[in-house]
Amino acid sequence: KFAETIPRPFSVRYNSYTQSIEVLDNIEQLKNLVDNISSEMGTLYHALRKLQ
Repeated sequence: KFAETIPRPFSVRYNSYTQSIEVLDNIEQLKNLVDNISSEMGTLYHALRKLQ
């Protein structure tokens, strides 16, 4: 909670695959994040479909 109160001009995210914190401070990193989220959503969608 304390870390959320520290002002910073960038965003960060935890990458569970590399077990590291990534700074999101340029367009290319944000595009990569969107691609990763899209891929994970596809995996989730297909897994849910198999359960139906």
